Amino acid sequence: MSSVLYEPEALEELEEAAAWYELARPGLGHRFVSRVDETIDRIEEAPLSFPLVLRLDSGLVVRRARLDRFPYGVVFLPLASDLRILAVAHLRRRPGYWRERVPP
Repeated sequence: MSSVLYEPEALEELEEAAAWYELARPGLGHRFVSRVDETIDRIEEAPLSFPLVLRLDSGLVVRRARLDRFPYGVVFLPLASDLRILAVAHLRRRPGYWRERVPP
C-alpha cells in the first residue's frame, strides 16, 4: 500500500475518542492513538488477513481490525494503491453506521 487515506469522519472519530480517553486519564488518549497507529501498521502489512464486514457489488470488500486493549476497530477498504480508513468505530455502539461512507 502506498498511502493511508482517512475519511474526514474517521479522523474526527479518532480525535474525539482520544480526547475522551485523555480526560478520563492523562496519557490514555496518547496510548489510544498509538494503538490506532499500530493497528494501521498491521493492516498495511497484511490487509487481507482481517475479517470481512461488507462485500460490495464492485467486488471490493470492507474489513475491520480490532484495537488491542480498547473497544474500537479500524474499518477500512483495501484498494490496490491505497488504504482507505472509513471509521475508527467503537465496537459496542451503532454497528454499521459507517456504511454510508462506502463509495458506490
